[in-house]
Amino acid sequence: MREASSKLEFERAAHLRDQIATLKNATPVMPPQKKVNYGRKKAKPSR
Repeated sequence: MREASSKLEFERAAHLRDQIATLKNATPVMPPQKKVNYGRKKAKPSR
């Protein structure tokens, strides 16, 4: 986008800016996942 604007290609720069904004808004952000214990017991530390 900056390269296009520096070359006075303002319409292309605006199009790239819009594409970047669309991608930022469309990218889902996953919440942190819970750690699941499937019934396995932790091994006791050895001495």
